Amino acid sequence: PAPVQPAPVQPAPVQPAEVQAAPAQPGWPSAGTQDGVGAYQPQQPPVPAVQPELAPQETGFAPQPTPGLAPQPSPGFAEQPAAGTVQQEPIPAPVAPPLAPADEASAGPLTTEAPNTGASGGGGTLLREEAPNAGVGGGGGTLLGDEATGTTSTEASEVARGDAEQLEQPQGEMCSTTEECLLIVDKYLDTCPRSHGLLQARGDGKAQGLADWVNLGGGPCPGCGLPDACPEGPAKCRHDTYDSAVVAIYYVKRGKLDDAKAILDTFIKALYPEAGVRLRPLGKHTLYTGAGSGRKITLLASSYNSAHEPTPGNYQDPYVTDGGVDTGNNAWAALAFAHYAAAAEAPCYATVARDILSVLVSVGTCDDGLGGYLGHLQPYPGNYRSAEHNIDLYALAKVLGETTVQESAHTFVHKMFGASKAFPASYAMGTGSGKKCDPTINGGAMPADAIFWNLLADADADADRMASALTFALRTPKRKANGRYTMDGLWVTDSDIIRPEGGLRDTPVKVTGTRFTTVGNGVQWEVTASAVMAMVHYQQKYGSGAEFQLAEHLKQARDSLKILLTMYKGVPQSVLGGNYGKWQSGKAIGTKYPGGTDTGLGWPYLRYLGTVPTAWTGLALLYQGGEGLPANEDANPYAVPSMPMPTGKDCSCLPLAAR
Repeated sequence: PAPVQPAPVQPAPVQPAEVQAAPAQPGWPSAGTQDGVGAYQPQQPPVPAVQPELAPQETGFAPQPTPGLAPQPSPGFAEQPAAGTVQQEPIPAPVAPPLAPADEASAGPLTTEAPNTGASGGGGTLLREEAPNAGVGGGGGTLLGDEATGTTSTEASEVARGDAEQLEQPQGEMCSTTEECLLIVDKYLDTCPRSHGLLQARGDGKAQGLADWVNLGGGPCPGCGLPDACPEGPAKCRHDTYDSAVVAIYYVKRGKLDDAKAILDTFIKALYPEAGVRLRPLGKHTLYTGAGSGRKITLLASSYNSAHEPTPGNYQDPYVTDGGVDTGNNAWAALAFAHYAAAAEAPCYATVARDILSVLVSVGTCDDGLGGYLGHLQPYPGNYRSAEHNIDLYALAKVLGETTVQESAHTFVHKMFGASKAFPASYAMGTGSGKKCDPTINGGAMPADAIFWNLLADADADADRMASALTFALRTPKRKANGRYTMDGLWVTDSDIIRPEGGLRDTPVKVTGTRFTTVGNGVQWEVTASAVMAMVHYQQKYGSGAEFQLAEHLKQARDSLKILLTMYKGVPQSVLGGNYGKWQSGKAIGTKYPGGTDTGLGWPYLRYLGTVPTAWTGLALLYQGGEGLPANEDANPYAVPSMPMPTGKDCSCLPLAAR
């Protein structure tokens, strides 16, 4: 069914008179029915439209236990249910008065609304690569898979060297010192609109005192106008768990511990139920016992909103914007707790991190030969595993010293290399969803974070594999006659042609980075910032990467981020013009106004300032501010903190009813 379009909105005052505002972009689907993937089935990664000669299950992936990875609790965890068992325990307190039937019902039928493009990933963050349709582009057009590469690593290196000789470095004004750049990041994050302590996914230049414009504008074309950051009102305005977790980690590494604590304290209120809290939906087994504290705990929803305070175990519309419970999002929140605990010498926050990890392990463990953990949990569970989720869990387990969890997540990521016939020299997205812990390989689109986050986390620390995957990622795909890119590479250059105050630039600003996936269009700036960190990490760990011109690609991406940060006082979600309607038409890819950056997974990013790309840019600059400067591994969110992790059972930061 076609996405439901809300009523038109008036053009923003900053738009030229001849520009008509497009209909307000539809918000994300009602919480609990879908998780940000358009009209797909709820919480299941659809079978890719084209899987080039991919067998239902690759040889060597039979569901057999891996020696040494028997299903057992990790050291230090309290005894958990058997793998695959969801633990549900009642709160030992009076139950609140019954609510209206609508509140007690499950999340309801599948909606047809399309996603709010203001959120970010991750992954995230949204359902990221773990819920793809590899054949889906803007507007649901089907992409054929005949452009998928079967090129060998050696052949790819030759092509990469040929392309790299012609690399064009971005030109434009940029902050001149690392501290000058970081002050811009600080101001954006400090002024970003908040709700109950969580940052809004989209920025507002005017409201934040950064500029005279609200957003960057869709361009001077009919129907290209962009609405405000939250066109559907407070109840649909996204405040994403992942975004705020990344911001909290940035604040920790920047030394702004009080600002980080404010975010984490909001998470604590949404994790630990007090007396009388009602779980929504009912009967979905969303209450657990944390191994670190021994207290009752729920997990965090993917996205909260401006209208309602986050509450434990509440995953229904209108209380949340996206009620899905993703492993990756919760792992990022736990990473934020862990980094803060180490920096502030605050053991209770380490307890929270251990609680979250223990629950993710107890309900998400897969015991077949692939190992790893499920990507989507109750109350709207999925059956698949993704590389990205397991990279996040690998890093969290490493930070907390949980070696059994770390090894299982590593096993899964390791076995994703070459698992997809479409991308034999890189990492597959993950598995299918036909049954719980489905062992079949998803042969669809390849996500950028399966490479760059993998490298940054050392989830599969193999020099040859990392070189092979980077060689592929740094290749520039070709444009086809229909305007779309081929699937052969991720590295692209966008032209920013639009003035946010209206009209077109005299000279376009060219900026370079990575696509979101191999079926995407345009640079995705959150992953590009993390790619900058990953490339620096490669240089520190493996060597110069001269064979695929790593230094030149690194400079391209880092300078592009600095230019955007200086120009817009924050990093946008996309520099490409157009709006949701342009993207949805499926006809604008490759034109001047394509409808933003297309992920290829069922939603675009538009020309709004973005909270998580700005925070990731800050982390990238803390990690290494420029060529030749020392790298600061402590700024890596996936690395073990430089300060020791507090130990012991400290519950002093938990709500009184949860102590």
